[in-house]
Amino acid sequence: MVSDSEDLKQTEQGNKLSETSSKKIFVLQCAHCKTLLGDTCSLVSAQVELSAIVLSKAVNIAVEDSNFEISNNGIDSGSAFHLVKCSGCSNVIGRCYKATPRSLDHIRDMFTLFEDNLLSYPLSCSIENLVTEGTKEDNQNETLYEVKSDIRAMQQMLVILGDRILRMESKFSKTNDC
Repeated sequence: MVSDSEDLKQTEQGNKLSETSSKKIFVLQCAHCKTLLGDTCSLVSAQVELSAIVLSKAVNIAVEDSNFEISNNGIDSGSAFHLVKCSGCSNVIGRCYKATPRSLDHIRDMFTLFEDNLLSYPLSCSIENLVTEGTKEDNQNETLYEVKSDIRAMQQMLVILGDRILRMESKFSKTNDC
């Protein structure tokens, strides 16, 4: 296992996805165009034999489901899959398996993203912090209330600013008409 400080150094230098600490959250990007693809909160497994990680959820991807492809060799030999492409650059970044050997059943219908096509960086928060804070229901309700009131305040400010802009535009158009 790579130490946390080594992980940090590798990701800061833009290296490919390395072994991650189970307590850190890593953001995953397309290695070609830096489009955000997901994070390790939706990590299902790391497939060492495939040099890939498997996510249950991903963003900014397109699954090319027009036809199936079949793997001819390796641990996934005989598997049927669709290609997964980055929606930012259209490069193939992985597979979405539809039929697998029994040993790979857990990755079926998930997003298997190949390590060579990914960049990663750690977030400053950890899963432990999220779990600890997430178990405090009162804290969640207070935070939700604060967010709702912040949104209401921003909406009111936007309405006020919108009115001011409309008044300024009408004054500006009147001066230009003269």
